[in-house]
This record gives sequence, structure tokens and C-alpha cells, in this order.
Amino acid sequence: MLAFKTVQQNYQPTDVTLRLLDEFRSMVNDCLRIGLQENVTSLKALSLRAYRHLARYDALSYYRLCAISGLHRNRPKSRQRNHSRHSWRNNWL
Repeated sequence: MLAFKTVQQNYQPTDVTLRLLDEFRSMVNDCLRIGLQENVTSLKALSLRAYRHLARYDALSYYRLCAISGLHRNRPKSRQRNHSRHSWRNNWL
């Protein structure tokens, strides 16, 4: 049996924080949509295609890069375990 320790925090995010999180989520969704539509298999190709589309968001360039690289970095670990050569795109379907 595993034991977990939990901590409860009472936090009410401000409207600004919620707006920023929603904007970042939209940026990540746009990156994912672009990657799937254009059959992108590498981080470099995704970055080249998606970066200019993210210019419409009022966000720092650092956040644009985080939205792009977050998709590639956070893909499921099954690809690494199976040692397959499939693109990260296949893991999201």
C-alpha cells in the first residue's frame, strides 16, 4: 500500500492569472493543431511553422517558445520505452 501526503491550499486566482492561463492554453492548442495539420515531426519544424501564428497573442516571445517546446517535451514516455521511431504526432492521437 502506498501512502500519499496531501496539502490543501486555499487559493483564489485573480482574473489576470486566469486570463494568462487561458491564453497559454490557447497557444498550446494552436501549436498542436498546426503540428497535426502539417504533419510536423520535429521540434524545429514545429517551431518554424507555429511561431509566426502565435504572434497574434499578446505574450512574451519566451511564452511562445514554451508553448511550442512544451508539446514536444511532454509527449508520452511510451515512445522512449518502446524505442520506436514514430513521430510525436502519433502519440497524441
